[in-house]
Amino acid sequence: MVNSKLEKFKNSNIFSINNDEIASSITDLDFVKNVGIKKIYPDKIKININEHKIVAVISNNENKYMLSKEGHIIENYNDKFNSLPIIYGKNTENYFPYFYKLLNDVNFDLSKIKYLKYFESNRWDIFLKDGKLIKLSSDKSKAKESLANFIAIYSDKKFEQYKIFDFRVKNQLILK
Repeated sequence: MVNSKLEKFKNSNIFSINNDEIASSITDLDFVKNVGIKKIYPDKIKININEHKIVAVISNNENKYMLSKEGHIIENYNDKFNSLPIIYGKNTENYFPYFYKLLNDVNFDLSKIKYLKYFESNRWDIFLKDGKLIKLSSDKSKAKESLANFIAIYSDKKFEQYKIFDFRVKNQLILK
């Protein structure tokens, strides 16, 4: 894809090629975060392309999109990202970057997540690959605290039998 965008510059004089033209022809690809270009005289151009880090997949009915940690949507879905968590919910791209940061802040193991569901009440449910469900509060600081608490008890044998960890009620953990 990138090669086809750069084809028009092939066999051009290095002095007549504008770096901004090269950059703009590449940055219109939705997976490209930024581009660095350096001319190496007499006949080479070095192009560094930084791609968005894909962290999840958004599923809206029959369409799938990839989502970067910054909330950038990449529409050309690629099956190689099938192992990433799937996000369901309305306008999740607007709310996921903050939630992704929250998950990282508490060192939540993202590889354990099967899918996430965002509710318009500004809260998240996390469905884990082992069948457990974490229901979080819409209060962001409480959600962070709840995730830290879940991590602390996750591997404890006393909690092994429970499938639902409901943190929505203040100062309570409801287990089912």
